[in-house]
Amino acid sequence: ALPPPPAPLPATITTSSNDDNNEASSRWMAPPSAKSLRTHNPIRAIVDPIMVANSIKSERRIDGKDLISLALGDPTAYGNLPPCPAILSAIARAIRIQPLPNSDNNNSTTKNNNTTAGYVNACGTIEARSAIARHHSFIPSRSSINSANIGSSDSADVDGESFVPSEHLSKEDVDAVESPSGSSSLGTVSPMDVIVANGASGALELALTALLDEDSILLVPRPGFPLYQVIAESHGATVMQYDLLPDKSWECDLEYMERIIIKHQKQQEGEGRGKSKVIRGILVNNPSNPTGAVYAQTHLMEIVKLATKYRVPIVADEIYGDMTFGGKVFHPMADVAARLGYEVPIITASGLGKQYLVPGWRLGWIVFQDNIHGSIRQVQEGAQRLAQVVLGASHLAQVAIPAVLAPTSTSLEEEEDKSQDGNDCVTMMLSSSSSTALWKAALYSTMEKQATLLCGLLDQCRGLRVIFPEGAMYAMVRIEVDKFDDLVVDDVSFMKLLLEEENIVVLPGCAFGLGGGAKTKDNGTNGNDDARSSYYVFRVVFCAPEHILRTASKRIASFCLRHKSTDLDWKHACFG
Repeated sequence: ALPPPPAPLPATITTSSNDDNNEASSRWMAPPSAKSLRTHNPIRAIVDPIMVANSIKSERRIDGKDLISLALGDPTAYGNLPPCPAILSAIARAIRIQPLPNSDNNNSTTKNNNTTAGYVNACGTIEARSAIARHHSFIPSRSSINSANIGSSDSADVDGESFVPSEHLSKEDVDAVESPSGSSSLGTVSPMDVIVANGASGALELALTALLDEDSILLVPRPGFPLYQVIAESHGATVMQYDLLPDKSWECDLEYMERIIIKHQKQQEGEGRGKSKVIRGILVNNPSNPTGAVYAQTHLMEIVKLATKYRVPIVADEIYGDMTFGGKVFHPMADVAARLGYEVPIITASGLGKQYLVPGWRLGWIVFQDNIHGSIRQVQEGAQRLAQVVLGASHLAQVAIPAVLAPTSTSLEEEEDKSQDGNDCVTMMLSSSSSTALWKAALYSTMEKQATLLCGLLDQCRGLRVIFPEGAMYAMVRIEVDKFDDLVVDDVSFMKLLLEEENIVVLPGCAFGLGGGAKTKDNGTNGNDDARSSYYVFRVVFCAPEHILRTASKRIASFCLRHKSTDLDWKHACFG
Protein backbone atom coordinates (compact mmCIF):
# COMPACT_ATOMS: atom_id res chain seq x y z
CA ALA A 1 0.00 0.00 0.00
CA LEU A 2 1.31 3.39 -1.00
CA PRO A 3 0.79 6.62 1.00
CA PRO A 4 -2.87 7.63 1.46
CA PRO A 5 -4.65 8.70 -1.72
CA PRO A 6 -6.36 12.12 -1.85
CA ALA A 7 -9.84 12.47 -0.44
CA PRO A 8 -12.39 10.85 -2.77
CA LEU A 9 -14.57 13.02 -4.97
CA PRO A 10 -18.36 12.71 -4.69
CA ALA A 11 -19.78 9.92 -6.79
CA THR A 12 -21.87 12.27 -8.91
CA ILE A 13 -21.96 13.26 -12.53
CA THR A 14 -20.63 16.75 -13.17
CA THR A 15 -21.27 18.98 -16.17
CA SER A 16 -18.49 20.82 -17.92
CA SER A 17 -18.85 24.58 -17.88
CA ASN A 18 -17.28 24.72 -21.33
CA ASP A 19 -19.79 22.37 -22.87
CA ASP A 20 -21.79 24.57 -25.26
CA ASN A 21 -24.25 21.75 -25.97
CA ASN A 22 -24.87 21.25 -22.24
CA GLU A 23 -24.21 17.53 -22.60
CA ALA A 24 -23.43 15.54 -19.45
CA SER A 25 -19.73 15.02 -18.94
CA SER A 26 -18.43 11.47 -18.68
CA ARG A 27 -16.21 12.40 -15.73
CA TRP A 28 -17.22 10.73 -12.48
CA MET A 29 -15.48 9.06 -9.53
CA ALA A 30 -16.48 6.06 -7.41
CA PRO A 31 -15.32 6.56 -3.80
CA PRO A 32 -13.12 3.85 -2.22
CA SER A 33 -14.28 1.99 0.85
CA ALA A 34 -13.39 3.20 4.33
CA LYS A 35 -11.51 -0.04 4.94
CA SER A 36 -9.29 0.46 1.90
CA LEU A 37 -8.48 4.00 3.02
CA ARG A 38 -7.50 2.70 6.47
CA THR A 39 -5.11 0.13 4.98
CA HIS A 40 -1.49 1.33 4.90
CA ASN A 41 1.70 -0.73 5.05
CA PRO A 42 4.40 1.25 6.93
CA ILE A 43 7.23 -0.60 5.19
CA ARG A 44 5.96 0.45 1.78
CA ALA A 45 5.48 4.05 2.91
CA ILE A 46 9.08 4.26 4.17
CA VAL A 47 10.96 2.11 1.68
CA ASP A 48 9.20 2.68 -1.65
CA PRO A 49 10.14 6.37 -2.13
CA ILE A 50 13.78 5.54 -1.36
CA MET A 51 13.81 2.57 -3.73
CA VAL A 52 12.18 4.54 -6.53
CA ALA A 53 14.75 7.33 -6.21
CA ASN A 54 17.58 4.78 -6.17
CA SER A 55 16.29 2.97 -9.27
CA ILE A 56 16.64 6.20 -11.22
CA LYS A 57 20.19 6.73 -9.96
CA SER A 58 21.09 3.06 -10.58
CA GLU A 59 20.67 3.59 -14.31
CA ARG A 60 23.69 5.87 -14.13
CA ARG A 61 25.86 3.76 -11.79
CA ILE A 62 29.45 3.47 -12.93
CA ASP A 63 30.90 1.56 -9.96
CA GLY A 64 29.66 -1.84 -11.19
CA LYS A 65 28.03 -2.68 -7.84
CA ASP A 66 25.07 -5.01 -8.31
CA LEU A 67 22.05 -4.61 -6.07
CA ILE A 68 22.22 -6.83 -2.97
CA SER A 69 19.09 -7.12 -0.88
CA LEU A 70 19.40 -8.08 2.77
CA ALA A 71 15.83 -6.91 3.27
CA LEU A 72 13.49 -9.39 1.60
CA GLY A 73 12.13 -12.05 3.95
CA ASP A 74 11.99 -14.69 1.22
CA PRO A 75 14.42 -17.56 1.89
CA THR A 76 14.16 -18.72 -1.73
CA ALA A 77 15.04 -15.35 -3.31
CA TYR A 78 18.63 -16.29 -4.26
CA GLY A 79 17.91 -19.91 -5.20
CA ASN A 80 20.52 -21.38 -2.85
CA LEU A 81 17.92 -22.86 -0.49
CA PRO A 82 15.66 -25.30 -2.41
CA PRO A 83 12.24 -26.43 -1.11
CA CYS A 84 11.72 -29.57 0.94
CA PRO A 85 11.87 -32.60 -1.42
CA ALA A 86 8.93 -34.29 0.34
CA ILE A 87 6.69 -31.38 -0.64
CA LEU A 88 7.78 -31.45 -4.27
CA SER A 89 7.24 -35.23 -4.41
CA ALA A 90 3.77 -34.91 -2.92
CA ILE A 91 2.69 -32.33 -5.49
CA ALA A 92 4.21 -34.31 -8.36
CA ARG A 93 2.42 -37.43 -7.17
CA ALA A 94 -0.90 -35.57 -6.89
CA ILE A 95 -0.58 -34.28 -10.45
CA ARG A 96 0.45 -37.70 -11.75
CA ILE A 97 -2.68 -39.44 -10.44
CA GLN A 98 -5.18 -36.97 -11.93
CA PRO A 99 -7.67 -38.74 -14.25
CA LEU A 100 -6.91 -38.23 -17.93
CA PRO A 101 -9.53 -37.27 -20.54
CA ASN A 102 -11.46 -40.26 -21.94
CA SER A 103 -10.03 -42.54 -19.25
CA ASP A 104 -12.01 -45.36 -17.69
CA ASN A 105 -12.37 -43.27 -14.51
CA ASN A 106 -14.63 -40.84 -16.33
CA ASN A 107 -17.21 -43.59 -16.88
CA SER A 108 -17.37 -44.49 -13.20
CA THR A 109 -20.36 -43.45 -11.08
CA THR A 110 -18.28 -43.45 -7.89
CA LYS A 111 -16.59 -40.35 -6.51
CA ASN A 112 -12.92 -39.96 -7.45
CA ASN A 113 -11.12 -38.96 -4.21
CA ASN A 114 -7.77 -38.62 -5.93
CA THR A 115 -8.45 -35.51 -7.97
CA THR A 116 -7.22 -32.14 -6.68
CA ALA A 117 -8.74 -30.12 -9.49
CA GLY A 118 -12.06 -29.47 -7.78
CA TYR A 119 -13.25 -27.19 -5.03
CA VAL A 120 -12.42 -27.99 -1.45
CA ASN A 121 -14.06 -27.32 1.92
CA ALA A 122 -13.70 -23.65 2.86
CA CYS A 123 -11.71 -24.60 5.96
CA GLY A 124 -9.39 -26.95 4.03
CA THR A 125 -9.17 -30.61 3.10
CA ILE A 126 -9.78 -33.10 5.88
CA GLU A 127 -6.35 -34.63 5.20
CA ALA A 128 -4.59 -31.28 5.63
CA ARG A 129 -6.58 -30.29 8.73
CA SER A 130 -6.05 -33.68 10.34
CA ALA A 131 -2.29 -33.44 9.79
CA ILE A 132 -2.21 -29.93 11.24
CA ALA A 133 -4.31 -31.05 14.21
CA ARG A 134 -1.89 -33.87 14.97
CA HIS A 135 1.07 -31.53 14.57
CA HIS A 136 -0.34 -29.14 17.20
CA SER A 137 -1.56 -31.85 19.59
CA PHE A 138 -0.10 -33.41 22.71
CA ILE A 139 -1.46 -35.68 25.42
CA PRO A 140 -1.48 -34.16 28.91
CA SER A 141 -0.94 -36.23 32.03
CA ARG A 142 -3.84 -37.05 34.32
CA SER A 143 -2.44 -34.63 36.90
CA SER A 144 -2.45 -31.73 34.46
CA ILE A 145 -6.03 -32.50 33.38
CA ASN A 146 -7.14 -32.58 37.01
CA SER A 147 -5.36 -29.29 37.63
CA ALA A 148 -7.04 -27.78 34.59
CA ASN A 149 -10.46 -29.00 35.65
CA ILE A 150 -10.19 -27.34 39.04
CA GLY A 151 -8.93 -24.16 37.37
CA SER A 152 -5.71 -23.94 39.35
CA SER A 153 -3.14 -22.06 37.33
CA ASP A 154 -0.47 -22.47 39.97
CA SER A 155 -0.78 -26.22 40.46
CA ALA A 156 -0.88 -27.03 36.73
CA ASP A 157 2.77 -26.27 36.06
CA VAL A 158 3.63 -29.88 35.28
CA ASP A 159 6.84 -31.58 34.32
CA GLY A 160 7.69 -31.71 30.62
CA GLU A 161 7.51 -35.52 30.70
CA SER A 162 3.76 -35.25 31.38
CA PHE A 163 3.17 -34.21 27.76
CA VAL A 164 3.59 -36.34 24.66
CA PRO A 165 4.73 -33.99 21.86
CA SER A 166 2.93 -33.99 18.54
CA GLU A 167 5.72 -35.73 16.64
CA HIS A 168 5.20 -38.81 18.84
CA LEU A 169 1.42 -38.67 18.70
CA SER A 170 -0.21 -41.36 16.56
CA LYS A 171 -3.55 -41.10 14.82
CA GLU A 172 -4.91 -43.64 17.30
CA ASP A 173 -3.80 -41.37 20.16
CA VAL A 174 -5.74 -38.47 18.70
CA ASP A 175 -8.81 -40.59 18.00
CA ALA A 176 -8.74 -41.92 21.55
CA VAL A 177 -9.02 -38.51 23.14
CA GLU A 178 -11.44 -36.91 20.67
CA SER A 179 -15.09 -36.85 21.61
CA PRO A 180 -17.67 -38.29 19.21
CA SER A 181 -18.87 -34.79 18.35
CA GLY A 182 -15.50 -33.98 16.83
CA SER A 183 -14.50 -31.43 19.48
CA SER A 184 -11.07 -31.90 20.96
CA SER A 185 -10.25 -32.99 24.47
CA LEU A 186 -7.71 -31.20 26.63
CA GLY A 187 -4.29 -31.30 25.04
CA THR A 188 -5.46 -32.35 21.60
CA VAL A 189 -6.60 -30.48 18.53
CA SER A 190 -9.48 -31.63 16.37
CA PRO A 191 -9.51 -31.03 12.60
CA MET A 192 -12.59 -28.91 13.37
CA ASP A 193 -10.29 -26.50 15.25
CA VAL A 194 -8.18 -25.86 12.13
CA ILE A 195 -8.69 -23.54 9.18
CA VAL A 196 -6.30 -23.71 6.22
CA ALA A 197 -5.63 -20.23 4.88
CA ASN A 198 -3.80 -18.39 2.13
CA GLY A 199 -0.44 -18.34 3.88
CA ALA A 200 0.24 -17.38 7.49
CA SER A 201 -0.59 -13.78 6.56
CA GLY A 202 -4.02 -14.92 5.38
CA ALA A 203 -4.39 -16.91 8.58
CA LEU A 204 -3.68 -13.82 10.68
CA GLU A 205 -6.12 -11.79 8.58
CA LEU A 206 -8.81 -14.40 9.21
CA ALA A 207 -8.11 -14.67 12.95
CA LEU A 208 -7.91 -10.93 13.60
CA THR A 209 -10.99 -10.20 11.48
CA ALA A 210 -12.95 -12.66 13.63
CA LEU A 211 -11.54 -11.15 16.84
CA LEU A 212 -11.49 -7.38 16.33
CA ASP A 213 -14.08 -4.61 15.96
CA GLU A 214 -13.78 -0.85 15.71
CA ASP A 215 -14.09 -0.54 19.49
CA SER A 216 -11.28 -3.02 20.20
CA ILE A 217 -7.55 -2.88 20.91
CA LEU A 218 -4.84 -5.32 19.88
CA LEU A 219 -1.51 -5.38 21.72
CA VAL A 220 1.39 -5.95 19.32
CA PRO A 221 5.18 -6.09 19.76
CA ARG A 222 7.52 -3.18 19.04
CA PRO A 223 9.57 -3.90 16.98
CA GLY A 224 7.20 -6.25 15.21
CA PHE A 225 5.92 -7.48 11.87
CA PRO A 226 3.88 -4.53 10.52
CA LEU A 227 1.12 -6.71 9.10
CA TYR A 228 -0.48 -6.95 12.55
CA GLN A 229 -1.02 -3.21 12.58
CA VAL A 230 -2.13 -3.14 8.93
CA ILE A 231 -4.84 -5.76 9.51
CA ALA A 232 -6.10 -4.33 12.79
CA GLU A 233 -6.29 -0.73 11.58
CA SER A 234 -7.96 -1.76 8.32
CA HIS A 235 -10.88 -2.91 10.48
CA GLY A 236 -10.89 0.31 12.47
CA ALA A 237 -9.36 -1.31 15.54
CA THR A 238 -6.65 0.37 17.60
CA VAL A 239 -3.13 -1.00 17.96
CA MET A 240 -1.18 -0.51 21.17
CA GLN A 241 2.50 -1.44 21.08
CA TYR A 242 4.37 -3.10 23.92
CA ASP A 243 8.15 -2.92 23.84
CA LEU A 244 10.61 -5.72 23.24
CA LEU A 245 13.79 -5.18 25.23
CA PRO A 246 17.03 -5.54 23.24
CA ASP A 247 19.14 -5.74 26.38
CA LYS A 248 17.08 -8.75 27.47
CA SER A 249 17.27 -10.75 24.23
CA TRP A 250 14.21 -8.92 22.92
CA GLU A 251 11.91 -10.30 25.62
CA CYS A 252 8.49 -8.68 26.02
CA ASP A 253 8.38 -5.82 28.50
CA LEU A 254 5.67 -7.33 30.67
CA GLU A 255 5.65 -4.44 33.14
CA TYR A 256 4.83 -2.04 30.34
CA MET A 257 2.29 -4.45 28.86
CA GLU A 258 0.51 -4.71 32.20
CA ARG A 259 0.37 -0.92 32.57
CA ILE A 260 -1.33 -0.70 29.17
CA ILE A 261 -3.92 -3.27 30.18
CA ILE A 262 -4.61 -1.70 33.59
CA LYS A 263 -4.97 1.76 32.05
CA HIS A 264 -7.61 0.64 29.57
CA GLN A 265 -9.46 -1.54 32.05
CA LYS A 266 -9.74 1.42 34.44
CA GLN A 267 -11.04 3.55 31.59
CA GLN A 268 -13.62 0.91 30.83
CA GLU A 269 -14.73 0.73 34.46
CA GLY A 270 -14.97 4.53 34.68
CA GLU A 271 -16.75 5.13 31.39
CA GLY A 272 -18.84 2.00 31.35
CA ARG A 273 -18.89 -0.87 28.92
CA GLY A 274 -19.61 0.11 25.36
CA LYS A 275 -18.04 3.56 25.72
CA SER A 276 -14.34 2.68 25.96
CA LYS A 277 -12.25 0.41 23.82
CA VAL A 278 -11.64 -3.16 24.96
CA ILE A 279 -8.36 -5.08 24.68
CA ARG A 280 -9.30 -8.14 22.64
CA GLY A 281 -5.93 -9.84 22.25
CA ILE A 282 -2.18 -9.94 22.86
CA LEU A 283 -0.16 -10.87 19.79
CA VAL A 284 3.11 -12.71 20.46
CA ASN A 285 5.53 -13.60 17.65
CA ASN A 286 7.92 -16.44 18.50
CA PRO A 287 10.45 -16.97 16.90
CA SER A 288 10.43 -13.30 16.12
CA ASN A 289 10.44 -11.24 12.96
CA PRO A 290 12.35 -8.89 12.94
CA THR A 291 14.49 -9.62 16.00
CA GLY A 292 15.35 -13.33 15.60
CA ALA A 293 14.52 -13.87 19.28
CA VAL A 294 13.35 -17.26 20.60
CA TYR A 295 11.60 -17.05 23.94
CA ALA A 296 12.41 -19.33 26.86
CA GLN A 297 9.57 -21.33 28.34
CA THR A 298 9.80 -19.35 31.58
CA HIS A 299 9.21 -16.08 29.71
CA LEU A 300 6.27 -17.53 27.81
CA MET A 301 4.80 -18.68 31.12
CA GLU A 302 4.96 -15.12 32.42
CA ILE A 303 3.10 -13.91 29.34
CA VAL A 304 0.41 -16.56 29.84
CA LYS A 305 0.05 -15.69 33.53
CA LEU A 306 -0.43 -12.03 32.62
CA ALA A 307 -3.07 -12.92 30.01
CA THR A 308 -4.78 -15.17 32.58
CA LYS A 309 -4.84 -12.40 35.17
CA TYR A 310 -6.58 -9.95 32.83
CA ARG A 311 -8.55 -12.49 30.76
CA VAL A 312 -7.08 -11.57 27.38
CA PRO A 313 -6.72 -14.16 24.57
CA ILE A 314 -3.30 -14.68 22.99
CA VAL A 315 -2.73 -14.72 19.23
CA ALA A 316 0.52 -16.64 18.63
CA ASP A 317 2.30 -16.05 15.33
CA GLU A 318 4.52 -19.15 15.09
CA ILE A 319 5.25 -19.24 11.37
CA TYR A 320 8.98 -19.94 12.00
CA GLY A 321 8.24 -22.83 14.39
CA ASP A 322 11.32 -24.78 15.39
CA MET A 323 13.70 -22.77 13.17
CA THR A 324 16.10 -22.10 16.06
CA PHE A 325 19.88 -21.92 16.57
CA GLY A 326 22.49 -22.43 19.24
CA GLY A 327 20.59 -24.99 21.24
CA LYS A 328 17.52 -22.76 21.71
CA VAL A 329 14.24 -24.67 21.96
CA PHE A 330 10.93 -23.55 20.49
CA HIS A 331 7.98 -23.86 22.88
CA PRO A 332 4.49 -23.52 21.31
CA MET A 333 2.39 -21.02 23.22
CA ALA A 334 -0.56 -23.42 23.42
CA ASP A 335 1.61 -26.05 25.13
CA VAL A 336 2.76 -23.49 27.67
CA ALA A 337 -0.83 -22.39 28.32
CA ALA A 338 -1.79 -26.03 28.84
CA ARG A 339 0.93 -26.47 31.46
CA LEU A 340 -0.56 -23.55 33.37
CA GLY A 341 -4.08 -24.92 33.53
CA TYR A 342 -5.82 -24.20 30.21
CA GLU A 343 -7.02 -20.81 31.48
CA VAL A 344 -6.02 -18.76 28.43
CA PRO A 345 -7.31 -19.44 24.89
CA ILE A 346 -4.62 -19.50 22.20
CA ILE A 347 -5.13 -18.75 18.51
CA THR A 348 -2.05 -20.03 16.67
CA ALA A 349 -1.06 -18.93 13.16
CA SER A 350 1.54 -21.01 11.32
CA GLY A 351 2.32 -22.53 7.94
CA LEU A 352 4.82 -24.31 5.70
CA GLY A 353 6.24 -21.31 3.84
CA LYS A 354 9.30 -20.45 5.92
CA GLN A 355 10.14 -23.81 7.53
CA TYR A 356 9.85 -25.81 4.30
CA LEU A 357 10.90 -23.05 1.87
CA VAL A 358 7.68 -22.66 -0.13
CA PRO A 359 6.53 -19.13 0.82
CA GLY A 360 5.03 -18.53 -2.62
CA TRP A 361 2.72 -21.52 -2.29
CA ARG A 362 0.71 -19.70 0.40
CA LEU A 363 0.18 -22.60 2.78
CA GLY A 364 -0.86 -21.33 6.19
CA TRP A 365 -3.39 -22.12 8.90
CA ILE A 366 -4.92 -21.06 12.18
CA VAL A 367 -5.54 -23.37 15.10
CA PHE A 368 -8.03 -22.54 17.84
CA GLN A 369 -6.94 -24.03 21.18
CA ASP A 370 -9.60 -22.84 23.57
CA ASN A 371 -9.47 -22.73 27.36
CA ILE A 372 -11.56 -24.73 29.81
CA HIS A 373 -14.25 -22.04 29.69
CA GLY A 374 -14.73 -22.12 25.91
CA SER A 375 -13.93 -18.40 25.78
CA ILE A 376 -13.23 -18.16 22.03
CA ARG A 377 -15.85 -20.59 20.75
CA GLN A 378 -17.82 -17.81 19.07
CA VAL A 379 -14.63 -16.29 17.62
CA GLN A 380 -13.80 -19.67 16.08
CA GLU A 381 -17.28 -19.97 14.63
CA GLY A 382 -16.93 -16.47 13.20
CA ALA A 383 -13.63 -17.37 11.56
CA GLN A 384 -15.24 -20.43 9.99
CA ARG A 385 -17.94 -18.24 8.51
CA LEU A 386 -15.38 -15.75 7.22
CA ALA A 387 -13.43 -18.59 5.60
CA GLN A 388 -16.37 -19.10 3.25
CA VAL A 389 -15.88 -15.64 1.72
CA VAL A 390 -12.55 -16.44 0.07
CA LEU A 391 -11.28 -20.01 -0.14
CA GLY A 392 -7.79 -20.51 1.27
CA ALA A 393 -4.84 -22.35 -0.26
CA SER A 394 -5.46 -24.27 -3.47
CA HIS A 395 -6.60 -27.87 -3.30
CA LEU A 396 -3.42 -29.02 -5.02
CA ALA A 397 -1.10 -27.10 -2.67
CA GLN A 398 -2.82 -28.54 0.41
CA VAL A 399 -1.55 -31.98 -0.57
CA ALA A 400 1.86 -30.82 0.71
CA ILE A 401 0.66 -30.35 4.29
CA PRO A 402 0.14 -34.00 5.32
CA ALA A 403 3.18 -35.00 3.26
CA VAL A 404 5.51 -33.25 5.72
CA LEU A 405 3.47 -32.98 8.92
CA ALA A 406 1.98 -36.46 9.00
CA PRO A 407 3.21 -38.81 6.23
CA THR A 408 0.92 -41.83 5.97
CA SER A 409 1.33 -45.30 4.60
CA THR A 410 -1.56 -44.65 2.19
CA SER A 411 0.21 -41.83 0.37
CA LEU A 412 3.39 -43.87 0.18
CA GLU A 413 1.52 -46.87 -1.19
CA GLU A 414 0.27 -44.69 -4.00
CA GLU A 415 3.73 -43.36 -4.68
CA GLU A 416 5.56 -46.69 -4.75
CA ASP A 417 2.73 -49.04 -5.68
CA LYS A 418 3.54 -51.37 -2.78
CA SER A 419 0.09 -51.76 -1.34
CA GLN A 420 0.46 -55.55 -1.01
CA ASP A 421 3.14 -55.37 1.67
CA GLY A 422 2.07 -53.40 4.72
CA ASN A 423 5.49 -53.73 6.32
CA ASP A 424 7.08 -52.00 3.33
CA CYS A 425 4.61 -49.13 3.75
CA VAL A 426 5.42 -48.67 7.44
CA THR A 427 9.14 -48.70 6.68
CA MET A 428 8.67 -46.16 3.92
CA MET A 429 6.55 -43.94 6.20
CA LEU A 430 9.24 -43.90 8.86
CA SER A 431 11.89 -43.32 6.20
CA SER A 432 9.94 -40.39 4.74
CA SER A 433 9.49 -38.81 8.17
CA SER A 434 13.18 -39.31 8.97
CA SER A 435 14.34 -37.85 5.65
CA THR A 436 12.20 -34.75 6.17
CA ALA A 437 13.62 -34.34 9.66
CA LEU A 438 17.15 -34.71 8.30
CA TRP A 439 16.41 -32.15 5.59
CA LYS A 440 15.14 -29.67 8.18
CA ALA A 441 18.18 -30.26 10.37
CA ALA A 442 20.50 -29.59 7.41
CA LEU A 443 18.56 -26.45 6.49
CA TYR A 444 18.68 -25.06 10.02
CA SER A 445 22.39 -25.84 10.23
CA THR A 446 22.95 -23.88 7.00
CA MET A 447 20.86 -20.98 8.27
CA GLU A 448 22.79 -20.88 11.54
CA LYS A 449 26.10 -20.96 9.68
CA GLN A 450 25.03 -18.06 7.46
CA ALA A 451 23.71 -16.11 10.45
CA THR A 452 27.00 -16.58 12.27
CA LEU A 453 28.95 -15.47 9.20
CA LEU A 454 26.95 -12.32 8.44
CA CYS A 455 26.46 -11.24 12.04
CA GLY A 456 30.12 -11.85 12.87
CA LEU A 457 31.30 -9.71 9.95
CA LEU A 458 28.82 -6.90 10.63
CA ASP A 459 29.72 -6.85 14.31
CA GLN A 460 33.28 -5.96 13.29
CA CYS A 461 32.12 -2.88 11.35
CA ARG A 462 32.84 0.46 12.91
CA GLY A 463 29.73 1.88 14.60
CA LEU A 464 27.64 -1.31 14.32
CA ARG A 465 26.74 -3.78 17.04
CA VAL A 466 24.80 -6.94 16.18
CA ILE A 467 22.19 -8.42 18.48
CA PHE A 468 22.81 -12.04 17.53
CA PRO A 469 19.69 -14.00 16.53
CA GLU A 470 18.45 -17.21 18.13
CA GLY A 471 16.15 -18.29 15.30
CA ALA A 472 14.05 -17.33 12.26
CA MET A 473 15.90 -15.61 9.37
CA TYR A 474 16.64 -12.16 10.76
CA ALA A 475 19.03 -10.18 12.89
CA MET A 476 18.87 -6.65 14.26
CA VAL A 477 21.93 -4.43 14.00
CA ARG A 478 22.43 -1.47 16.29
CA ILE A 479 23.66 1.80 14.75
CA GLU A 480 25.86 3.79 17.10
CA VAL A 481 24.99 7.12 15.52
CA ASP A 482 27.60 9.04 17.51
CA LYS A 483 30.33 7.12 15.68
CA PHE A 484 29.17 8.36 12.26
CA ASP A 485 29.40 11.72 10.53
CA ASP A 486 26.57 14.24 10.33
CA LEU A 487 25.02 12.50 7.31
CA VAL A 488 24.02 9.45 9.37
CA VAL A 489 21.54 10.69 11.95
CA ASP A 490 19.14 7.75 12.25
CA ASP A 491 18.18 4.39 10.73
CA VAL A 492 16.47 5.87 7.64
CA SER A 493 19.44 8.05 6.69
CA PHE A 494 21.73 5.03 7.18
CA MET A 495 19.57 2.89 4.87
CA LYS A 496 19.25 5.61 2.23
CA LEU A 497 22.97 6.37 2.08
CA LEU A 498 23.93 2.68 2.11
CA LEU A 499 21.65 2.09 -0.85
CA GLU A 500 22.93 5.09 -2.77
CA GLU A 501 26.61 4.41 -2.19
CA GLU A 502 26.88 0.62 -1.92
CA ASN A 503 23.66 -0.57 -3.63
CA ILE A 504 22.68 -2.64 -0.57
CA VAL A 505 19.15 -2.76 0.84
CA VAL A 506 18.41 -3.18 4.54
CA LEU A 507 15.22 -2.32 6.41
CA PRO A 508 15.30 0.48 9.01
CA GLY A 509 13.91 -0.18 12.46
CA CYS A 510 11.18 2.41 11.98
CA ALA A 511 9.59 0.04 9.44
CA PHE A 512 8.89 -2.23 12.42
CA GLY A 513 7.48 0.41 14.72
CA LEU A 514 10.72 1.86 16.11
CA GLY A 515 10.05 5.44 15.10
CA GLY A 516 12.28 6.77 17.88
CA GLY A 517 14.66 3.85 18.04
CA ALA A 518 14.69 0.72 20.17
CA LYS A 519 13.79 1.16 23.83
CA THR A 520 16.02 0.02 26.66
CA LYS A 521 15.34 0.52 30.33
CA ASP A 522 17.61 2.92 32.15
CA ASN A 523 18.79 1.74 35.56
CA GLY A 524 16.47 2.80 38.34
CA THR A 525 13.67 4.06 36.11
CA ASN A 526 11.34 1.06 36.44
CA GLY A 527 10.78 1.18 32.70
CA ASN A 528 8.94 4.50 32.53
CA ASP A 529 8.54 5.60 28.92
CA ASP A 530 9.92 9.08 29.44
CA ALA A 531 12.96 7.69 31.25
CA ARG A 532 14.07 5.28 28.53
CA SER A 533 17.02 5.65 26.26
CA SER A 534 16.81 4.88 22.55
CA TYR A 535 19.07 3.71 19.78
CA TYR A 536 18.57 3.03 16.10
CA VAL A 537 18.63 -0.36 14.41
CA PHE A 538 18.19 -2.00 11.03
CA ARG A 539 17.18 -5.53 10.07
CA VAL A 540 19.11 -7.93 7.85
CA VAL A 541 18.13 -11.29 6.35
CA PHE A 542 20.87 -13.92 6.20
CA CYS A 543 19.41 -16.32 3.61
CA ALA A 544 21.65 -15.28 0.70
CA PRO A 545 24.63 -17.47 -0.36
CA GLU A 546 27.84 -17.02 1.62
CA HIS A 547 29.71 -15.19 -1.14
CA ILE A 548 26.93 -12.61 -1.35
CA LEU A 549 26.89 -12.18 2.43
CA ARG A 550 30.66 -11.62 2.38
CA THR A 551 30.40 -9.08 -0.44
CA ALA A 552 27.60 -7.24 1.34
CA SER A 553 29.56 -7.17 4.61
CA LYS A 554 32.64 -5.80 2.86
CA ARG A 555 30.63 -2.99 1.28
CA ILE A 556 28.95 -2.14 4.59
CA ALA A 557 32.32 -2.06 6.33
CA SER A 558 33.61 0.38 3.69
CA PHE A 559 30.51 2.52 4.12
CA CYS A 560 30.98 2.69 7.89
CA LEU A 561 34.62 3.75 7.53
CA ARG A 562 33.72 6.35 4.91
CA HIS A 563 31.16 7.92 7.24
CA LYS A 564 33.10 7.65 10.49
CA SER A 565 32.85 10.55 12.89
CA THR A 566 35.89 12.84 12.79
CA ASP A 567 34.89 14.17 16.22
CA LEU A 568 35.56 10.75 17.70
CA ASP A 569 38.98 10.62 16.09
CA TRP A 570 39.79 14.07 17.51
CA LYS A 571 38.60 13.05 20.98
CA HIS A 572 40.57 9.84 20.82
CA ALA A 573 43.72 11.73 19.82
CA CYS A 574 43.30 14.26 22.63
CA PHE A 575 42.17 12.01 25.46
CA GLY A 576 43.28 8.53 24.42
